[in-house]
Amino acid sequence: LFCLRCAGTLVRSVGECALCRQSLRKEALDEVLRVREPGAVQAEERQERQRLGRFGSKIFHVVRKLRDIEAQDPTARAIVFVQWKSLRRKLAEAFTEFEVPYVCLEERYDASS
Repeated sequence: LFCLRCAGTLVRSVGECALCRQSLRKEALDEVLRVREPGAVQAEERQERQRLGRFGSKIFHVVRKLRDIEAQDPTARAIVFVQWKSLRRKLAEAFTEFEVPYVCLEERYDASS
């Protein structure tokens, strides 16, 4: 789902749906079903979302989910598995910027074994 502004940008720049690649036209924006799904970005979160935007929407949702968990239970802990070092660095940068406490465990290889 996209907000109306992003959908308009998509129609003007690409001219097709990002999901199914169906051709779109400007008039189609009036046909877009406007649905507010649970967990969608609230108006008061817009500024934070813009700050997190440089990290991407997936990292935004990871940070937000971790904050939701902490709000429900301040003693809760979570494990986030990351496959690539570059993504781990990006996630660590986002956690640092948005004050999400974390510990990074790196796998170590012993060549003598």
